[in-house]
Amino acid sequence: YPRSLKKVNNSYIGSCSNACEAVLEMIYDLDDFRMTQTEMDVEPHLFYEMTAEDIALWNNIKEIYDSKEPLSERLGQICCLLNEEEYLSDINSGDALSEMLELLQYLKHSNPQLEIIADEVLTRYDSDITLYPKDSFFLELEHPEWEGFLSRVIANSLVYENFPYNVEKAYKGLCVCYGLLRVLNVGYYATGHHEETEMIDVIAAVFHLVEHTAFYENMAVLDINAVNKLKL
Repeated sequence: YPRSLKKVNNSYIGSCSNACEAVLEMIYDLDDFRMTQTEMDVEPHLFYEMTAEDIALWNNIKEIYDSKEPLSERLGQICCLLNEEEYLSDINSGDALSEMLELLQYLKHSNPQLEIIADEVLTRYDSDITLYPKDSFFLELEHPEWEGFLSRVIANSLVYENFPYNVEKAYKGLCVCYGLLRVLNVGYYATGHHEETEMIDVIAAVFHLVEHTAFYENMAVLDINAVNKLKL
């Protein structure tokens, strides 16, 4: 499945796509998830020079999967590095869940699996949006490893895509990606899909959107409050 191998300054950095269920299964089973040094028999196809600001950002990316802070706060720190003013003005404004469900109506058409999952979730919350906090509580109760798994998944994607991808306002895509992962997993679990393999199906469908389309570029130009999706 697609691999990303690039040369950043004097280092070679590689990872695999979260759109592949086998990659997600491997990440799910890992107790220790971090960048490691190894021999590779392929040549990089992308080359980057990192500035001091880029290095500070990468240090925060590594903290995503190696920190006791809530994942939303760790992602918020990355947003602050990229646009502190907008983060502080938007994080506590708007109705994050209603806005996320409205955006999902637009994004769900990117791939058939995402549309199937999204339709179930949208039907549930169209009938009663107040179910979401309870649904979230029960998912985390049943799967206490959930946030750690999500942390590893997001960190892997940021390395795979070389975040922030030279995209202005890339933090908006990061926040919406987090919101999609939260709402779709919580809602899909609440509609009776309780297996680990079904959680992986949801995440793979989201990353087919994120990694196979101009997702970050599209989110950057939308006139939306992306940052408050970290409250989901």
